[in-house]
Amino acid sequence: MTVTGVAAMRIAIKCIFLLLTTLTFAKEPFYSFHPPKKWNLADPAALSPRVKVGFICNRKKSFTPSMNLAIEEVALPLKEYISKVKQIHLSDKKNRWRELGYLQTKSGKAHLSQIETKNSWGHVRLLQSILIKDGYAYILTGVALKDDFPEFHPEFLKSFRSLEIEKCVFCTLETQEKKEQLKAAISSLKETWAPSKDSLKGKPWKTFEAFLTNTFEEKGVYWQIATMQQVQEELIQKGQVDEASP
Repeated sequence: MTVTGVAAMRIAIKCIFLLLTTLTFAKEPFYSFHPPKKWNLADPAALSPRVKVGFICNRKKSFTPSMNLAIEEVALPLKEYISKVKQIHLSDKKNRWRELGYLQTKSGKAHLSQIETKNSWGHVRLLQSILIKDGYAYILTGVALKDDFPEFHPEFLKSFRSLEIEKCVFCTLETQEKKEQLKAAISSLKETWAPSKDSLKGKPWKTFEAFLTNTFEEKGVYWQIATMQQVQEELIQKGQVDEASP
């Protein structure tokens, strides 16, 4: 990840997470979205622990455009939550906050806002969607220089609209055939997994990764990542993999 990529992601994180507190994720639903095509997965080391995932543009620019997804457990209605978010953004005199209305996603209407700020790279613009569903706020943020923003605006909106939230990964699959294929692959992985010698670099895991990539290409890279994370958590809970495994 480039230095400017790290900077872009950190600005987005700073603007989002002034409001957030320590989270617990044990009961989180399954969620995914489609990042802009050919964008690179951000280095997790550059992200706040509370950010689920980040992506950066693969084109070299003085300030690298980026996008990230975060969630927060909430007990507020959307209107009240947005009011608090607005207050926090405007507490910094360098920021300008603008309400843009609502955007229809695959999981409901999300509130859309725009934040402008200024730093050593110049004027930076953030586009942010917030959707509250079943006690969680899902926050997607796209970041680019103001001058570059018109180029990336359509991609940000397309990604925001793709946000999908379900009770489990199987609920995101449209056909029973796909559900059975995934169930069989997970079952096979657990049966062939050898805790004493295999890690996430072992053949069973690599086979599972290849299966997800080839069978569920249309679901997108983050759906595949989120599915792998969920299965890894199940293996950890059952003591079949060390939490420190790469």
